[in-house]
Amino acid sequence: MEQGLPKYGVCNLGAINLALMSKDKEIDYELLEKVTRISQRFSDNIIDTSFYFIDENEEMSKRERRVGKGVMGLADLMIDLKLKYGSPEMIKLTEELFKFIATISYDESVNLAIEKGSFYYFDSDKFLDSDYMRRMPENIREKIRKYGIRNVTSLTVAPTGSIGSMIGVSNGLEPYFAFKFYRSGRMGEFIEINTPIAQKYFEENPDAEELPDYYVSAMELTPEEHVLVQAAAQKWVDSSISKTVNAPSTFTVEDNKKLYELAYEKGLKGITVYVDGSRDNQVLNIRKDKLTSSTKLCKVEVEKTTGNLITEC
Repeated sequence: MEQGLPKYGVCNLGAINLALMSKDKEIDYELLEKVTRISQRFSDNIIDTSFYFIDENEEMSKRERRVGKGVMGLADLMIDLKLKYGSPEMIKLTEELFKFIATISYDESVNLAIEKGSFYYFDSDKFLDSDYMRRMPENIREKIRKYGIRNVTSLTVAPTGSIGSMIGVSNGLEPYFAFKFYRSGRMGEFIEINTPIAQKYFEENPDAEELPDYYVSAMELTPEEHVLVQAAAQKWVDSSISKTVNAPSTFTVEDNKKLYELAYEKGLKGITVYVDGSRDNQVLNIRKDKLTSSTKLCKVEVEKTTGNLITEC
């Protein structure tokens, strides 16, 4: 992900864990609103409590009050709702979900402006004239016109690779790469990863031999489906967005051309395409037979009672 910033610009990033935002197989919008409002305030507070090594960074950060609330666990949420990642129903719900998060974030940023003042550079006419703000519900636009807004931006979808892996949920907007895969470690070994969400399903369904069809991995999707998910979410993201389009090893230059044309047509801010096997060594592999003979193989599982990761090499 590349975050567009002005000179000396700073953006505080955070992520809502969507894996926890369901109740009785439906999105718990009441909980999501509460978490979104708290995270907006938390992110804004970080601007004032952070230590800055460069004075110009501090000045720009406090004048723009730029924050970037994102997500992780989108794939987990869709699995819990029994919606196939990349399906028309999932794409429609993704747009509705991100619209809700954006609207609540902006509403809370206005509340902060009422309490503490708008960001230093705020200009009502210029702010409301952007394409993004023209899509915002009229009640939010009117509140901003009347009271101002605390943060120049509120939403950034970062990859969340480290924190997503740490707590055992899908990263950012991404589907799971696979439900069992091999990850390159820092010491040269390859670690076998069994995702907690798949492991949980088999524990709860001991007679099951395979996962249901709504457990969809990255390589089971068409590249076009990856693009459409990004387009749905991006409509309500006011800053940068990260999404990898996974393509099979048979993907041609002509296929890539058509994919970029689709991305352009859908107004994507950027696109990242990774063709499986295009590098001699890649961080994630689906099959064990793709690993080199010199690599050390480790296995990682989640301990049932504590949730701790157990590594066996």
